[in-house]
Amino acid sequence: MYINDYIKVKVLPNMKRIIIILFLLVLLILTCCNLTLPINSYFINIAKNLFHFPLFIMITTGVYYLLPKNKFRLIFCAGISVLIAGSTEFIQIFNQRDADWHDVFLNMIGISCVLLFLSYKTNRSKLTSMQWKLIWELVIIFIFWGMSPLLYQAYAHIRTDISFPQIDNFESPIGMYQFIPNRNSSIKRVAEHASQGKYSLQIILHPGPYPGVHIMYFPSDWSKLQTFSFDLFNSQTDTVKMHLRFDDNDAESYNDWGHAEIIIFPGLNNIEIPVTQIISSPPSDPLNSHKIRKVVLFMIRPDKSMQFYLDNIHLN
Repeated sequence: MYINDYIKVKVLPNMKRIIIILFLLVLLILTCCNLTLPINSYFINIAKNLFHFPLFIMITTGVYYLLPKNKFRLIFCAGISVLIAGSTEFIQIFNQRDADWHDVFLNMIGISCVLLFLSYKTNRSKLTSMQWKLIWELVIIFIFWGMSPLLYQAYAHIRTDISFPQIDNFESPIGMYQFIPNRNSSIKRVAEHASQGKYSLQIILHPGPYPGVHIMYFPSDWSKLQTFSFDLFNSQTDTVKMHLRFDDNDAESYNDWGHAEIIIFPGLNNIEIPVTQIISSPPSDPLNSHKIRKVVLFMIRPDKSMQFYLDNIHLN
């Protein structure tokens, strides 16, 4: 069948269905990219991340049955589903959220499971039962592999819950799952410049708008604590200015964030910030001291790459 005949016979009669699919896809992508949950519970955050897997099972299944029946149906389904999976993360680069390739990986696992099942339904006679069994065993291995970082993250949060008001001193690699670098930033656990124990967190900030690191998923009630403290080793020979941002569960914009400006001298710096100063710093309304959910350590548009070592993060 020539391409013109295919368009007349297959595409045009289903144009209404195709337009509906495209509209729903755009709506879904925009919703996923702007949906935020202002919560500090690691159980809810992990459940939210794990939901990528069943969500894309449902999305891929829906796309497949909405597409017109033809020999390219499975290919179109795969292409559209992968486009959604990538787009929902890529668009987040341009808003206040950060793209997460682990989420894309979970999306792809969900898509692959559906495509394999549909392929099995339509081509079950072309492969032996042993070959199909091997394929599904590999799928199961990938599922557990994809979810393993979230399980580590859950364990890290439980450790912090137990050790709080000590947030982390990086003696265990598990704690790394609470620390998320911004764009133009990288982090690594290293045996250098530790102020307590053997290890610290190396932070490299590259030129860009707001390079830094997020500290997430610690116990949120700071109402009975006095100071937020940490040690920071400055590898540069220059004194630099850094910033701290504090969010509670209701923080949505700049005016809702707590702020602190700190001066970092060359070598080791011990930073202590009164919790009362943090709570009262937002220009619009004080933070809720019972629901602190995120701390961000960052710089504003550095003109060169800089290297720091963070350690002994705790509250008193």
